[in-house]
Amino acid sequence: MTVSVADVREIIDTSLDDVEIDPYVGRAESEVDRRAEEQGVDLDETHRDQIVEYLAAHFIRSLRVDEREPESQNVGGQSVTYAGSLGAHLERTTPGEHALRVSPTGFFSGETYTIVRDDIEDTDDS
Repeated sequence: MTVSVADVREIIDTSLDDVEIDPYVGRAESEVDRRAEEQGVDLDETHRDQIVEYLAAHFIRSLRVDEREPESQNVGGQSVTYAGSLGAHLERTTPGEHALRVSPTGFFSGETYTIVRDDIEDTDDS
């Protein structure tokens, strides 16, 4: 099985088009595969894909200004604080927390993940 855009859409509600989601899936796949190889972790395909789905959703929630998860809201005063600054840790978004839960212990420990942002753009449509 390969992770699809539809799989990511099952995890998060997003207004992004499929072509905007696909690069995040590719980056998540690369990151999970790299970590598994470096750590000598043998992930079965189903387990790997589950981690990739959540990590891709996390990347969208933490890297896209227009897709960030509200951390807190004050409806009366109309203030909103968003979780997930660029390069945020996995604990900062709900999908990131799920990626941590379903991955092997220590899989994402140590250095923080990095993304080469050559095909993923941070957009702010305001």
